[in-house]
Amino acid sequence: MEKTGTTTIRQDVLLTAAIMAASLKHASSIEDISSLLIQLKKSGIDLGEIALRRVPSGFYSEDVESENRGAIEQIEAVLGRLEA
Repeated sequence: MEKTGTTTIRQDVLLTAAIMAASLKHASSIEDISSLLIQLKKSGIDLGEIALRRVPSGFYSEDVESENRGAIEQIEAVLGRLEA
């Protein structure tokens, strides 16, 4: 059954997009990236299995922590610098 008013995007794409967006904002802590995921969720994007929990400094996700943080460096090595 399809959810009404939500968009489903693959989890790896969501995590990568959040990490890249945080990097562009020079805010790459786990809490910063998790806050971006919360914004996506509030806009109607289904986060699937990405687990988020509230912490004193905002939000936290073990999924973000376990994401290969070297992936951005690998992508930039091939495609060039992603930051503006």
